[in-house]
Amino acid sequence: MEELIRRIENTILSEPQSPWKKVGAWGIAGMRAIGYSDCSQYIVVETSDGRGLFDCRTGEKVLRDRGEYKDRELELFCDGFGPLEGQVIRMSGLHGGGLPLYTNDGWAIEIISSWPKNEILLVEAGSWLHGKKYGKPDHFQKVWSGFEIRGCGFSYSGETFCIGESSDLVIYSRIRS
Repeated sequence: MEELIRRIENTILSEPQSPWKKVGAWGIAGMRAIGYSDCSQYIVVETSDGRGLFDCRTGEKVLRDRGEYKDRELELFCDGFGPLEGQVIRMSGLHGGGLPLYTNDGWAIEIISSWPKNEILLVEAGSWLHGKKYGKPDHFQKVWSGFEIRGCGFSYSGETFCIGESSDLVIYSRIRS
């Protein structure tokens, strides 16, 4: 285990490799929670000043809502708005929750917490973080390092993943040939 810990600590922070590409990076003050729409097309972001809606494929901001809405943060839900009107979005944020950490085709996200710091590893399909110990592949990249994570995970389709912290949102999408 100590060898794996040293390896993670010594791994240089880098952008994910193919097939993943950063499609959006936003400074978002006061982020409280994030969640994916069931159709995996949108990411909903709840902040101290309203809600935002982002397109998972392009990373573009679709809509900003600063109006009044029912606060369901403790329930880990957010009511949909705009094209998601009438839907309920599962959220991850200050009060808990979580986003999918695996795709159907084997990609994984490992969130390594060593207070006060968190690191996010993207584990390649067919690999396992502890693979070396068992003679299996163990390929991963360190894609994020920071202190105030609100949520990280794949969309339900597995075609995108996002990292949300108190002040930033980064969206990655799979680029298919």
